[in-house]
Parts: sequence; C-alpha cells; structure tokens
Amino acid sequence: MRPPRRDEEGTLPVPTTIEALVIVALVLSPGYVFTQIARRVIAHVQEPTDVRFLLTIITAGTAIHALVFPWTTRILDAYLSDRVSDRRWETYAWAVVIEFILPLGLGIVAGRLTLDCRVETLLDTNGLGYIDRMPSAWEFVLRRPNPRYVRF
Repeated sequence: MRPPRRDEEGTLPVPTTIEALVIVALVLSPGYVFTQIARRVIAHVQEPTDVRFLLTIITAGTAIHALVFPWTTRILDAYLSDRVSDRRWETYAWAVVIEFILPLGLGIVAGRLTLDCRVETLLDTNGLGYIDRMPSAWEFVLRRPNPRYVRF
C-alpha cells in the first residue's frame, strides 16, 4: 500500500476506510490484550459495562502507544517516505511488540502489582481494594480459606 500524498496545503488527506480501520485496530487491540490479561490476573475484577470496557481499552491502548512513541514515529516516517519496505523487519518487530508483547507484559505486571501489600493499601484508600472488587458478599465468604457459615 502506497502512503498518502500531501495536498497543495501540505496536509494529509482523510484516511480511507481500510486505513481508518487499521488505525483503530492498532489502538484498540493492545488495549484489549492488556485489559483482558490484567483482568485475569487481578482477582475478582467484574466484567465492566460496554462503554466502560471500551474506554478502558482506548485508554490502555493509548498509554501503550505513548510508551513506544519514538519508535512509532520512525515507522510512520518510513511509511510516509515510501521506505517501509526497507524497514520490513523493524516494522514487523514494532507490530509484535505493540500488539502482543507489551500489552501482555504490562497486563501481567499490573495484575501482580495488586498482590503487593503497599499497592493493595493504596487501592483500599481509593475504594478499589480486594473487598471492593468482590462482586458480592457471598463470593467474598466463599473465597475465604477457612470454612464459614452464612446465615440467610
């Protein structure tokens, strides 16, 4: 695919449908991978609503892209100057890191951080602690290591 040419004013034209879908996928997929991994590692995180889940994915994807922004601009410059074929392996490595390695690693780290006592204390002060993440009091009692009685 050839990069878009600038018009007379020097601005880029609006992306085509395929380019727009690729851009959306590049932002959403790292956020989705991160969110799913972090939710699996963090104990008892409820399934968010559709809008909240989408906002979480967009935020996480944007943060991941911000971490590798200098590398992304190198790839973008190669794409705009029609030299992306010269950087084929770098582009491939960038895509693998952005789409899989970084979201997976950050999701695991974020999930494991909640197991740290200091982080848990900080989460408790903000209403995001272990007990607050429980879907119900019933599940809290069932997940306790010692047997308990529950009175209805």
